[in-house]
Amino acid sequence: MAKMSPEVYFVVLIAFAIVVLYFERSAIRQHVSNRDFDVYSAPKDVLVSIPTNPAPGQENSAIVIIGGMYGSGPRWIIDEIPYDIRQTRNIILGEHFYSVEDTLNVGTQLLQSKGIGVDGLDLTSISGFSAGGSQLMNSYEPHTFPRVFLIDPSATKTQSLKDFEGEVVFLYGWDVHEDVYESEYREIIEEVLNADGIVDEVEIDHYEFPNYTFNKYKKYL
Repeated sequence: MAKMSPEVYFVVLIAFAIVVLYFERSAIRQHVSNRDFDVYSAPKDVLVSIPTNPAPGQENSAIVIIGGMYGSGPRWIIDEIPYDIRQTRNIILGEHFYSVEDTLNVGTQLLQSKGIGVDGLDLTSISGFSAGGSQLMNSYEPHTFPRVFLIDPSATKTQSLKDFEGEVVFLYGWDVHEDVYESEYREIIEEVLNADGIVDEVEIDHYEFPNYTFNKYKKYL
């Protein structure tokens, strides 16, 4: 059997490493485990948090949250969710650079593999923070979810002209986004208010919005 040249050996080694990395990233792995909840890391950078003792009536329901850019994805935003929610609710968390449909598919499959929502998963709310809010607006259709939270989102003109209905809660107030998306926000606010949705203006730092939202509106999640 002929020996491989160093160049061929190097290429094979790199190819093997890529294959291993692919399957490692594709596997479902336990990310956090404690007496109150387990967090699993799944394909497409989805995190799923499953409580040990879900709230009565919420055993087959889930909250969906799409994170933002610059380190504000699932691994950051999960710690911005009040602990009592993590103790009692199933939570699917996704990245802004994957479609909402991809996140829902991966999260739903993981929960069903754990026996949750096998006969149908009840998605009670969906939230999008910053760039995650922009991704959420890409997929938004009226009355698909009982509650939709757009949390200080990035926005395009096309997104701002969508038909937002009364299930939407639009949160804004960070001066940078207010300046950059002034005209888009004006359109969104008018649409949401006309549909009897909620507009919440609060002057806080951009990265304080998720914790503020999940604390104030926890009964709507």
